[in-house]
Amino acid sequence: MRTVFYFLLLTIAVSMIALGETTSKEFSYTPYVVIMLLKAWFIYGFLKRQNRKRKQRAQEDLFNEYMRSQIARNRRFL
Repeated sequence: MRTVFYFLLLTIAVSMIALGETTSKEFSYTPYVVIMLLKAWFIYGFLKRQNRKRKQRAQEDLFNEYMRSQIARNRRFL
């Protein structure tokens, strides 16, 4: 949900910058730099979140494997 919110925020910012650029008289690189920074910020946040999810899944898999081995060990001794 947070990713969708950030994407909408990025879209609004890009459209506002594009609208301002089309209505201004002089040419400037500032909107393009701002757009690139916003895209980089969004991609960085998205990849950071994906990495955090991947690490959490790996920890859960490791814990599940440990619990399966403990259950199997307990069954052998019963």
